[in-house]
Amino acid sequence: MSDARPLPKWLPTVGVAVALAGLVTLSFAERWAMLNQSPFPVGVDGYFYPVQLRALLETGSLQYPAAPLALWLMAPLAALTDPITGAKLGAALFGALVALPAYGVGARLGRCRGAGLVAAVLATTSAGSAFLTIEFVKNGIGLTVLLTALWLLLRALEKPTPTRIALAVAGAVLAVLAHKMAAAMLVVFAVPAIVAAAAAHGKLRGRRLLYTIALVAGLPILLLALGTAFPKRLPSLGEFDLGAALFASDSHWLAPALVTRNATLTFGHEALVGAILGIVGAAVLAGRSAIDRVTLPASIVGEPPRRAFPGETAIACTVIGRLTGCSSRPPPSDVCQVSESSFSSQTRPVSTKPTTPTRAGTRGMGTRPSQRRSDAVP
Repeated sequence: MSDARPLPKWLPTVGVAVALAGLVTLSFAERWAMLNQSPFPVGVDGYFYPVQLRALLETGSLQYPAAPLALWLMAPLAALTDPITGAKLGAALFGALVALPAYGVGARLGRCRGAGLVAAVLATTSAGSAFLTIEFVKNGIGLTVLLTALWLLLRALEKPTPTRIALAVAGAVLAVLAHKMAAAMLVVFAVPAIVAAAAAHGKLRGRRLLYTIALVAGLPILLLALGTAFPKRLPSLGEFDLGAALFASDSHWLAPALVTRNATLTFGHEALVGAILGIVGAAVLAGRSAIDRVTLPASIVGEPPRRAFPGETAIACTVIGRLTGCSSRPPPSDVCQVSESSFSSQTRPVSTKPTTPTRAGTRGMGTRPSQRRSDAVP
């Protein structure tokens, strides 16, 4: 019986693409159904976006100072429909697109497509993500931009080519333009990743490592100080009060957009479960990396080839000197460069005929090269 034919190489890629397209479509339909329950804007900031979009379309600038990226993305949709519908379409579409960067980050951290699909499913079906689409649209779009910037950063750290570095910088700029929450979370996630990558490549040692640790520890303090001075642009201490109800079991707050005729959006213990899964996932990845370092060969792990230490060089030169009849005194390290491969090479046969030491041979390293060669066994 013949062996089964292997699957085409393109099949996994196509399968992942179909799965992501399905997740985005289903997520968009669900978000749009909730936003379209009313012909009026919904959410606590519902009227903020139509006003901003109308000003952007009529004057080319925003009515109120704000992070502009989300509104720039909504503007074409508002131009095709109207400011209210355009705001709802933008919130549903760019909120559903979170599946794509979530897959990229999950697949890169989990090192497989399955981990990326799990991350995409969690992002699109999350009640928190749907809540941001309804109540805080810029935050929801900022989450999509944040994960995109994080994915670009991970690609740049894996292979720091000029193109990937430029894309990572562009992603960071877009995160700042999207929302201050996205900018703050990018700093929280990116700084440890950059430090770990630099340390793994041997770029951070000694004082550099100490300076980097001090900088990382002082960066949150600096951000909080700037947030206190500019609370409308950066996170401040007052916003930490919003996290008090983060782990509540029922946080729908009886808001009209969250309690509809067909469904009620509640969080359950989603935040708590997500935090636990994040800690467990980080521990599993750390343990897997440690196991790979122990079990994988150096050609896969990337360990540099081992070189002979100065002591080994001296011993090797002594052994070779004994075999060839030369002086056992090792020459300087810049003359005798011997590695472990020297011991695997075949030595020339040594004659058993006794030789009479000459005056030149007793001088050892003080003789000229021609005299030393005459004493050696051919």
